[in-house]
Amino acid sequence: MNYYNNYLTKMKTSSPLLLLIILLLISCKKQNHHNHNKTDTVISSNNQTIKPRKFSPITAFGSEPNWNIVISKKTNSNFIFKLTTQLGSKVTTGSVTLKNTISKKNNLTTYFKGYDDFGKEITILYTNTPCLDMAGNELPGALQINWNHQVLYGCTKKMLE
Repeated sequence: MNYYNNYLTKMKTSSPLLLLIILLLISCKKQNHHNHNKTDTVISSNNQTIKPRKFSPITAFGSEPNWNIVISKKTNSNFIFKLTTQLGSKVTTGSVTLKNTISKKNNLTTYFKGYDDFGKEITILYTNTPCLDMAGNELPGALQINWNHQVLYGCTKKMLE
């Protein structure tokens, strides 16, 4: 019987401490989850909650010479690219920085500038204007790449947003 009374006494003194630890852990998890959601939203000047736009990778291609490029977002204004030329036999990667804002307005040019992994300068100009591919299909954007003493012209499959 004495053992049972000792056990009850220990439980009475340690239970509040255990309960406090559990409550702290639960509140920390809720706090982290709440803070994570705050980074996903922006309050605009007219107090509307909006989600920031996500940049989907852009794929562009051209011919004479045959080439394609994929541009993906790395951070706010920093992007990485993978340029494939010479019928897929030469792949070049690197990073570029957005030099102006991305706009959906027609005929506005978005300008990227950077370097490939070998230190060669590259500039990429994207224009929200219809572009005809070699098959005569109208695509939503035009792209010009200045790299390695070449100027490559081509089209994008989707509009840059």
